[in-house]
Amino acid sequence: GTPGALASGRGGGGGGGGEGNGEAGAVVRLHSALIAVFTHLVGKLRTVALEDANIRGVVFPLLKYSTRVGSPEGEVLVDEAFRLWSVTIASLPVVPPQLRELLPNAAALLRRGRDAAALLPLLEAYLLLDAADSLQPLAVDMGRALEASIRSTATAVLAAVGASAPSAAGASGAPPAGNGGGGANATVAIPLSAETPAEAMAAAALIDVLLQLFLPGGSSAASPAQHGPVVALVAPAMRAMAALLAHPAIPSAGLNVKIINIFEGFLEVLGRLWLLSPTTLLELVAGLDAAVGGGGAAAAASLPPGGGGGPATADGSELSSSSAVDRLLDRWLTIASARFLEEIVGVKTMSMLGRFRRRMATLSLSALLMAGCCDQLYEPRKLLRLCSLAMQALADDSEFAADQTELDSLDFTADLAADTVLARRLSITRADPVRKVDVHECVRGVLTKVAERAGGPEAFMAALASHGAPERLRTQLAAVLGGLRISAGGVIDGEEPEDSADPADEDELYGMLPAMSEGGVPFASSGSTPD
Repeated sequence: GTPGALASGRGGGGGGGGEGNGEAGAVVRLHSALIAVFTHLVGKLRTVALEDANIRGVVFPLLKYSTRVGSPEGEVLVDEAFRLWSVTIASLPVVPPQLRELLPNAAALLRRGRDAAALLPLLEAYLLLDAADSLQPLAVDMGRALEASIRSTATAVLAAVGASAPSAAGASGAPPAGNGGGGANATVAIPLSAETPAEAMAAAALIDVLLQLFLPGGSSAASPAQHGPVVALVAPAMRAMAALLAHPAIPSAGLNVKIINIFEGFLEVLGRLWLLSPTTLLELVAGLDAAVGGGGAAAAASLPPGGGGGPATADGSELSSSSAVDRLLDRWLTIASARFLEEIVGVKTMSMLGRFRRRMATLSLSALLMAGCCDQLYEPRKLLRLCSLAMQALADDSEFAADQTELDSLDFTADLAADTVLARRLSITRADPVRKVDVHECVRGVLTKVAERAGGPEAFMAALASHGAPERLRTQLAAVLGGLRISAGGVIDGEEPEDSADPADEDELYGMLPAMSEGGVPFASSGSTPD
């Protein structure tokens, strides 16, 4: 029989007493067992299992039945149903009508607001399997769910650093201002749960796929609405991301690795938008200083005239008293330039992620500078850090290309476990601007613009030297301005490898991280302490 037929055995009405409750419990246990069996079966056999009409005849009705909000059975079964839903859609080349029929249930679950970590990846799968049209009725609910997830993450992160008691974020998109974790009213830090990073990364991944499938319009207007309906849809969530990254109460060092991972995910999404639509920066960061209590304005009043952006910390970043944009840029430059210990010692996956992170940040920050919408990047310390990051990205270029070739060659069955969603997610990266843009030409264009503003290449190099730029970095920058390329190890065209120095030698390591991760794996750090 079908799940509905099985459920009818519970009896009707509310007066079943203990016997009725026992019958209902038995039905729920039966359905739970069915879900577990079919999750395992479909996960192992993939398309082969779903080609069987008898299996399809149970799986699809079972999913529909167990994801209904409001029914006692649905409330108990929904978490297990998400797992079956996930392996089912990942086993199909296209989204069949039976899975499209689940979307009204998905809309109700979105509005309920308790299942984002499991539900948002499912919506991402619909997008990746060319079923975006079926998500149109859910667009408003999806946008609200994304924003709610980011706001919830912000509240949890602030609580984890002892900056604010958990509460709702403000209407502007900024989290509560907090008190910086100090003073008589400082709150006790609340450890970050495992669910918070999962929900945050699910939201970021869905936005990332939306921006890859529906490229922003590249308008010169600041309003996200002028850059296409998808940008308008996700703008509130992205504004909340920017607000968290720029929050003055979050310290620049000693952050838990989970928080660093969240920040990396948020910066990747923001970077993707600003690479193609840099003018949206102005709208997404508008009002953040006022929203977090005016800390930036108060600090600005204490700076000497012309004192560029705030006092510097030991790593060249600025204190939390600077403006929201300054804080956002400083955090971005620190995270983009840093390397985990795993990358330094050659762990392959971490090395690939590091190269992507540096390239994305270089291209996106360059786009902001070229568009003329982020004058804060001309502040000498930031400009020096951007130049150093850019040289790292250039030195990574050949290895980055090898990374992409390797990803393109992954076998669907052996490497991707016949997961159609994962395969599709990898396939869309082949048109990714981060991959397609010539990073050498991009950096050369930025350096040319900055040099012109400084009064010419010699004046530019002299200015960098006056702010502590190493001679090797200045040599590399001059070479790029002259049309030469930087290869692996920081080698300039025509140089012998032993004459060069890897710009990574002077990288900032993860001073933001504790000395040990929660799993006991050491990270490079500057001596900050664990949670």
